[in-house]
Parts: sequence; structure tokens; C-alpha cells
Amino acid sequence: MPKNNISYITISTTFMKTQARALLFILVSGILFLSGYLIPANAQLYRWTGGVNNTWEQNGNWSTAGFPNSNNAIPYFFNTITTPTTITLGIPVQSRIVLFNDNFAYTISGAGSIQLDTAGAGGTVILGVLNSAGNAAHTVNVPISLNNDNLTILNQANQVFTINGTLNNNGNAINVQGAATGNIAISGIISGGGSLNKFSTNTLTLSGANTYSGLTTINAGIIDVENASALGSSAAGTVVTNNATLELSLTGFNTIAGEALSITGTGTSGQGALHNDSGTNIWTGNVTLTGNAEITVDSGTILAFSNNTINLGANTLTVDANGASGLIGTSTITGTGNFVKNGSNTWHFIGGSNTYTGTTTVNSGTLRLGVAGGTSVPGNIVVNGGTVLWTSNEQIANSSNMTLNSGTLNLNGADETLGTLTLSSTSSVNFGSGSSILTFADSSATSWGGSAEMWLFNWSGSDTGGGTDQLIFSSAGLTATQLGQIYFVNPAGFAPGVYHSKFIGSEVVPAVPEPSTIIAGGLVLLILGWRERKRIKSILQSIIH
Repeated sequence: MPKNNISYITISTTFMKTQARALLFILVSGILFLSGYLIPANAQLYRWTGGVNNTWEQNGNWSTAGFPNSNNAIPYFFNTITTPTTITLGIPVQSRIVLFNDNFAYTISGAGSIQLDTAGAGGTVILGVLNSAGNAAHTVNVPISLNNDNLTILNQANQVFTINGTLNNNGNAINVQGAATGNIAISGIISGGGSLNKFSTNTLTLSGANTYSGLTTINAGIIDVENASALGSSAAGTVVTNNATLELSLTGFNTIAGEALSITGTGTSGQGALHNDSGTNIWTGNVTLTGNAEITVDSGTILAFSNNTINLGANTLTVDANGASGLIGTSTITGTGNFVKNGSNTWHFIGGSNTYTGTTTVNSGTLRLGVAGGTSVPGNIVVNGGTVLWTSNEQIANSSNMTLNSGTLNLNGADETLGTLTLSSTSSVNFGSGSSILTFADSSATSWGGSAEMWLFNWSGSDTGGGTDQLIFSSAGLTATQLGQIYFVNPAGFAPGVYHSKFIGSEVVPAVPEPSTIIAGGLVLLILGWRERKRIKSILQSIIH
């Protein structure tokens, strides 16, 4: 069905002076109809012939007498040239629709401008590329303005359609559509109070310092931002719907200031609803999840959220980045949803106290907890892999329960008090340098995996309790079986080796054997068996620094 409100009127034969022009009009109408657009009967089609020269306003250069300059005019650059050609526009003109359809590239340049307009208001005007006669990369360098109609920018070809001239929406909507490979690049400044709406799976690149104040909505495909102001003023914000992506492709250090962002989904081809492609970029506007959403960061880039709020609602935010990249959260995360850390890089919690009540899950990489005097993780936490790294004391709420299903806790000399511990798979705790006290609630009622083990590294406490480093379970809250699943590796002040655990009060300390039964570290490994030896070797190689 048609996508705009232009009424269909049977083509008047009085409009056509020749059968060839009638057939061409029908051809253009048919192509646009297949794309959901209808040409009204009173429109006048001008096909470029270049019979005199390459000047737009020159009589004799068009198939119709005169040149296109009215709100019924449709200049059509169709299968005429045999080499790339620049058309010079020297005056302001009007058109209803401007179309390119050729295997060679047209460029519109000059001191003139084009106002796209219909006879009334509230209609649709079109600036676009068709592909029935070829797939060239066409360019418009002159200013474009709207009057009272919404604009559709269309590219059905497999080359980039470039608009370098300014684009004044005059309070009307700009709707971008095209084939999957029909990308569109706009470097001219977009101004006015209207909105920008991205449809279809192609990519729209915005590289100008735009000032438009309407809402930006990405319904499909990608908007690629190459300027910190590309999304216009921050008055209305940006919305990314499911299967769409907002991509930041900037260079150097940039601040996207005050732009409210609403996101959902995993983005186009799994790139993320928000994808940091290049640059060190700081987003200072509030972020709201309208569904489960993913943010991705490419290697060698940094994305930071600064002095704002990320509202999860009841949804899950997944952050995913690999390599030498950075995700920095100096914002506050709120809502009842969940936070998931994927990828090999580090996410830094270094802002205000988070208040989201869902589960925090670390699958890979590092989650760095550094909210000074506040809370990084207010709810339960699950570590399936990677590392949780402390840079400040007491970063996890005292009521938060922890599940270790592999991975490492790197206390880094910090203290932490939590709820219960569930040990599902072999994991490690690195006390680091300095003094660390790790306290869990009574965990004797939690389920620990039968083959799961907790390995403690860089512990420098005392076998009588109360030393520099301490591991505490309130009320000595472990079963004998659970206690037997905790091992100290080369504890400071002890002979090198692996030691079983015992309770001194509520503190877990190395169980020192009688002198006649002290076993060197290598022999302990033999006694523990081949399976344990392989596991210890792997952990030592990957964790001990």
C-alpha cells in the first residue's frame, strides 16, 4: 500500500504531448508505486537530456519545454549520460520530486537551491535514487528546503547517495528509506524543528553539526554518527527501536551532550542498539531501556556515560566489548532490571551509587567496582567468568547474595561484606596487596557444587585468625563439606603448598598439619589427584601475577 497521502489521480492524457513521454511517466509512476509512492496526475515530468549544456535553468536541456521550477515539477535524471556529469544550478527552483536513475553519476552543484513542495500542505515530497537504469553514486551539493510537506529521502541503488547541501526541514519530518545496500550520507547541516526518521535496513551517515530539534527515531538499519552534534539539538532526543542501531563513528575525544537516548534490542546484525565504532565518546544524556538492550564497544575505542542516569526499567542491559576498549559508567543505574557484563574488556563503575535491584552477571572481562563511598552492585551478583575487581571498599550491598560459577574475585586490598555465597563451579579469590576482609553471611544452607572448589591466592593472614587478610562466614556458616572445598594456595608465612581450611571462630584460615604430616606443595598436588593438579596449574597460570 502507498506510504504517503498523495491521492492517486488517473493520468490525464492532456498532460502528455507524446507517447514516449506518456510511457516514461507511467514507468516512473510504476517504479515509485512499487516503493509505496504515487505521483499525482498534474505532476509534470522533466527528463534531463543535456541538449544544450549542463545548466539546470537552460531551455533545451529537458524533455519538456522550459526547465523544472514549480511545485508540480519532477526533474528526472534518467539513463541519459555516458560519463559522470555535474549539473549546475544557478538559481533557486521548486520541485515536487527529484529523482536519479542512471548507471553514471550525476552531481547537482552551483549557487542555486531547491525547495521541495507540493501544491498544498501535509503531503510528501521525494529526493531519491531509483535503480531500474543503473546503480551510480549520485550527489546533491545545493541547499534543500521544505515548505509544508514531509520529505522522503530514498535510495534503491547499491551505491551511496550523498547530500552535501544544507537541509532545512522547516518543521516537517524527514523519512529515510532505501534498499539494504542503498546507503545515504548527509554532510550538510540539517536544521528546523522537524523530526528525522530512519526506516529500512540501509545505513544513514550523518557527519554535519546538525541543529534540528525534532525527535530522531531509528526504526530499522543504522544511523552512523560522525559528528558529536549529528543528532541535532538535545531538545527531543533519540529513540532506537528493536533491530536498529545507533553507531558512533567519531575521531578523537567527543561529548554527545545532553541527548536523551531510548534503546531496545541487540541492534542490526547483533551490533547492539548503541555501538561505539571509533573514538573516545562521552554520552551525557539520560539513557532509558524500553526493552532488553545491548551496548557494544569496538576494540581500541572508549565509551563513557557521564553525570547521567541509565534507567533499566524492568529490562536487562548487556554491555559487550572486546580487546583494548573501555566502558566507563560515571552515571547512576536505576530500575528493577538486570546488568550483564560480556566481552573481554573492563566496565568501570565509578559514578554515583547504583540503585537497580536486579541481578548483576559477569560472564567475561572485568567488572571494576569503584564508586567512592557508594554502592556499585545493589542486588545479587553472579560471576560466570572473568573478574570482579575492587578499587574501593564495600561496593556490593550487604544483603546481596553471590553465586560463583567460575571466574575471579580480585579484592585488591579492599573490604567487602555480602549475603550468602553459592559456589557452583571452581572459582578463585585474589586478596591482592594490602588488607582485605571478605565477609559472607551464613551460607550453610546454600547449594555448592560437589566438585566446585574455592582457591584463595595472596592471602597474608594468620592461622589463629584476625590477620591482615580475612575470609569470614558469619556464625561459622559452612557445612564441613563446604569448608573442605576451600583451599589456600601458598599463603604468606607458610611453607609453599596448598592447604585445607578450618574455622577459627567465624574466620576461615589454613589448616596447618602436624609437623610429621606437613606435605610439600608438589606432594599435596599428587595427593589431591590428577584432576585437582590440572585445575590448580591452570588457575595458577591464569591468575597469579
